Amino acid sequence: MLKKYTLITLLLATAQAHADTTHPLYAGLLLQSNSLKVNTVSGNAKFEPAMTGLALGYEFGDYFALETRALQDSNADRIGPVSLKVRSQFHIQARAHYPVLEQVRVFATVSHVRSNYTMRVAPNGVGGTSNGFAISGAGYGVGAEYLLTPQWKLAVEQQWLPEDDLNDRLTNSNISTDAKALTFKASYAF
Repeated sequence: MLKKYTLITLLLATAQAHADTTHPLYAGLLLQSNSLKVNTVSGNAKFEPAMTGLALGYEFGDYFALETRALQDSNADRIGPVSLKVRSQFHIQARAHYPVLEQVRVFATVSHVRSNYTMRVAPNGVGGTSNGFAISGAGYGVGAEYLLTPQWKLAVEQQWLPEDDLNDRLTNSNISTDAKALTFKASYAF
């Protein structure tokens, strides 16, 4: 039993010592393009609101990182009488990355995402009704990161966001949704 604890302690200390030498704490700026596709019996609609935000993360050794993200909507997207806005989005993300070249890493993510929406329906372009709701759940993604220097990094990531109860929030019947996000990140490691 003592050998197991010693081995675990040694592995954690090694990972921490390596992380200390490679600037483990980082902060980044995000630009995210969301895509919410709504498929109905009568037709399809695709909303594409853009978001900006901040990321703060910590890398554990060469292959793992934890990251939090906070994003705010920059615009509302309108199709006909319906306007959809993602007011804010929060992520807690675990990332596994793997170097494929000296300066390029590919990665996969699993995250918990909370999105706060506002949907406004104005049949004549004025007035109408507004409905605010939140959706949270598991998201996942894949991406690639380019290391400009040991401290400056650029990344692009495709995410699939939670959409489980979005169907109920919109019309309650005969629809399906597909929520995605394409994110660009520039980060600096301290």
